[in-house]
Amino acid sequence: MPRNSDGFLRNLIDVAEETEGWRVETTRGGHLRFIPPQGEPIIAAGTPGSSKALVALRSKLRRLGLPVGA
Repeated sequence: MPRNSDGFLRNLIDVAEETEGWRVETTRGGHLRFIPPQGEPIIAAGTPGSSKALVALRSKLRRLGLPVGA
């Protein structure tokens, strides 16, 4: 479980931006849009309220091929 949501989320963004073809954008509403090279984008809260939300986001990103660890 992530303890520091800011650092955990920043790490996910960094991994996505360093991975070829991925982009991360901020929506007008303050959410994050993770855009893979192929497929549908994933929308996430800019400030997740719980560690479960972060774990779910990491799982979705991993299923789309982003190397975010176990």
